Amino acid sequence: PVAPRSPPEEPFPGILPLPAAVPIRRAVLAPQETVLLEQAQGRVCAAPLVACPPAIPIAVSGEVLTKNALCLMRYYGISSVAVVRETLWKEER
Repeated sequence: PVAPRSPPEEPFPGILPLPAAVPIRRAVLAPQETVLLEQAQGRVCAAPLVACPPAIPIAVSGEVLTKNALCLMRYYGISSVAVVRETLWKEER
């Protein structure tokens, strides 16, 4: 049997659609780096993150990682995430 998960550190009122920063294709093909969740807030997701269960992406390529999304990732045991290198993200702004 699987041990029940403890409640998330912070309440998250569901995950709303995350803001899109760059097109998916551009994010997937851009230079990437892997960072810890603590360093990921406000960064652009480079690769989809899927927690199992429920196997539904928390974030997809090109979306900005919000505090709520990171809280949900932590809840599902995700500790790091692939993000677009900041140089590309800054150029897009």
